[in-house]
Formats: sequence, structure tokens, C-alpha cells
Amino acid sequence: AQYGVGIADPNGNMTYVNEAFAAMHGYTPDEIIGQHFSIFYTEEQLEAVEKLRKHCIQKGSFAGEEVWRKRKDGTVFPSSMSMISVTDDKGNLLYLSAMVIDITERKRMEEELIRSRDYLAKLTDSITDMIFDVKLPERVIRHVNKSVETILGYKAEELIGQSAEIIYPNHETYLEVGRRLEEGRKRGEPTVVSEHELKCKDGQVILVEGRPTFLKENGKIALKCQKGRGCAISRHCLHRWQIPNIYSESS
Repeated sequence: AQYGVGIADPNGNMTYVNEAFAAMHGYTPDEIIGQHFSIFYTEEQLEAVEKLRKHCIQKGSFAGEEVWRKRKDGTVFPSSMSMISVTDDKGNLLYLSAMVIDITERKRMEEELIRSRDYLAKLTDSITDMIFDVKLPERVIRHVNKSVETILGYKAEELIGQSAEIIYPNHETYLEVGRRLEEGRKRGEPTVVSEHELKCKDGQVILVEGRPTFLKENGKIALKCQKGRGCAISRHCLHRWQIPNIYSESS
């Protein structure tokens, strides 16, 4: 990202801008010098900027504040702005110096990521099988779908950030499933089929068929000593009669 730099005197009149600052606002540097900094904001935006400006004068600086700005043609764009105030030996304000980054592309990517997450959440929540997104090798739960709550009785917030051991009936089962996963990874298998027990929140133990898939990093399945992710799909074995073709694969 290009860093725009602008300097204003105590009255708010611009005394210096670099090319990047001028270009992101649609001006040349000569068009800006002598103008009041308010030309870069709408009336609504200016109110928030005035508060930041006063804060900077009182406290000496601020950093990384998201501020919407106005171009010469009237269009607006998001920016990240940091500012420092410079004073003389007596504490009198000499000038304010601001560093501005156009974050339009970053905001677009963030919004697209949110839309993608929302879509994936809706997609996984529509699946009747339980889905666990697990951080490896720690086996910490990162995400679960709605079916986990329906079948195991846990809400997502009760599981996310917890060790996967919480959903196993005992420590031995947790270790045994981990051993099967590690053996599968050593053999280079992207997916390992494992029939085992899980424990519901109310203490009930159910039999499931789990199909953990190891997500690849740089084209290789992560080894135990490396960090990675695994996505496990678990199906309650009470429903096996509904999907005979899938289960016949492991027989």
C-alpha cells in the first residue's frame, strides 16, 4: 500500500502533501497546498475527524483509525489514518502530520470473506452430518455446524476453542482415535474412516462413523509436528440404513 502523508498548520490549512496523498484524493499536490483539510471529508465525516484531531492535539498522537474520506469528484473511500502533533518547546502547536492508507481493497476483501463465511456457514448448517473443523496437531475445535448441537447437545460456543477430547466418552477413546488419525497421515491418506463413540452433553454415548479430512499445506499433508487443519464429518450410525452405499465402502 502507498502511504499518503499530509501536514497541516494549527488552523487546519495544508502545508505539505506527498504524491500518494494527493493521488488518492484525486488532486495534484499544488491543488491541495493552502486548502483547509475539510475538503477531504463530507459534513458527516468531518464531525468524527474533528474529534480525532482534538484527541491528537491533547494526547500527541493516534494510530490506525478507520476514517472515510472524500475525493475531488465527491466519491468516498475508507482509509486507515495515523496522526501526530508537533509542538515547540513551550507546548505551542506547530503542525499536525497525518499518514493515510487507502484501504478500499482491504475492505472489499474483508466483506467478501464475510460473505464467504456466511455462505459456508449456511451450507454446513444445512448438512445433517456433524462437521468439526479442528486445528492440528493440538486437536482444538475451531468450528462446528448446527448438527453438532442437534445430535450432541452442545452449542457452538461451548465447543469452539476446546480440546476435541470434550466430545469423547473417555481419554482412552480420544487417544485411540488420535492414533488412527496419525497412522492415516503417515500413510498419506487425505481421509481416514474411523468408527468410534462420542459423548453427548447429557452423558449419552453414541456410535458414529467419522471421516476426518486433512487439509493440505503446500501440497503436502501436514505431519504431526506441523500445524494444520482437519475437517471431520461424523455420521450417527443410527442413520446407517439410510445410506447403505457409503457405509459399504468401509466394510
